[in-house]
Amino acid sequence: MTDKKELARFEVRITSVENESWQGEVTTETDRFCFKSEMQLFAWLNRTFPEIFPCQEE
Repeated sequence: MTDKKELARFEVRITSVENESWQGEVTTETDRFCFKSEMQLFAWLNRTFPEIFPCQEE
């Protein structure tokens, strides 16, 4: 049996789409971040939860 470990817990809410890009907010138990593009969302997730992006070079 494989032990499972939770890497991150967050909720993403897409509130609108403008210029073919998502806008919304991502929340954790302690933080809230509003984003205006998918790239802002992914950059925030990468800074906040680097362990969910395992293919990064160090």
